[in-house]
Amino acid sequence: YDTNHDGKCDAKECKGVLLIADARGQDPGMVSVIQADGAKIGITFTVRTSGQPASYTSPARPEFGWLLRLLAEQEDGEPVALPILGGTLPLHVFTDVLGIPALWIPAANSGNQQHDINEHYVLRHFYRQTALYATIASSRPA
Repeated sequence: YDTNHDGKCDAKECKGVLLIADARGQDPGMVSVIQADGAKIGITFTVRTSGQPASYTSPARPEFGWLLRLLAEQEDGEPVALPILGGTLPLHVFTDVLGIPALWIPAANSGNQQHDINEHYVLRHFYRQTALYATIASSRPA
């Protein structure tokens, strides 16, 4: 859909499409708020929803602190924790259906242009990430 490879969808299928990602979970009330705000400036649209519900693992759980400690030991700077994530991974199955924590550790390096035509992956980052996963797999939450 990116005919001139500038990172923007310029195909006819992209015209008139607005993507709004809500990582807080599904909030049906927000749809009417967004539609009403758009109408105030002359924009009307139809809403279709898809995707997975957001998942939540409380930072108060012991697994959260355990993982942050392991990440801090990697000497990559202070870890950043985002307890609510939405997206295409069905993490809500673990948190909502099974009642167990879901802790997601992205493996993307900064500036990787993920899913872009010129996507790249730094091997040094790959080896460090592999070592981190080995540390996690060989450790247990306190």
